[in-house]
Amino acid sequence: MPETGNNKYLTEKVLGYTPTKDEIKYYHKTGEKSIRYIFCNQELDEFEKEKVQGLKNYINNAIIKETELAKDSKSSYPQRTYDDIFKNTVFSDDNYVLRFLQGLVIRVEKVENSKKWKN
Repeated sequence: MPETGNNKYLTEKVLGYTPTKDEIKYYHKTGEKSIRYIFCNQELDEFEKEKVQGLKNYINNAIIKETELAKDSKSSYPQRTYDDIFKNTVFSDDNYVLRFLQGLVIRVEKVENSKKWKN
């Protein structure tokens, strides 16, 4: 395969391809469920934005609880937010966060279990 620009594996045709709406996101016949296949550089719908914000709220609330526990035990705990923690990481990109959530079937409580499993 001939080398193309800075990418020796993908042709110009592949790089120039624009996916169709159905290739980006599949909608179930009932319209109740959807599965996103392409995340990067895509506008999220209201449901997706709501779920991403739900995760951020969940994490911010957990931080508030940790901060209060630290105050009660007279320990120091840095004041921070979701945005502070995930700045300059893939989780600062809402589309990536959605991909992560979709993998967990958009159940925020599974985030905690995932975190425990990895530790």
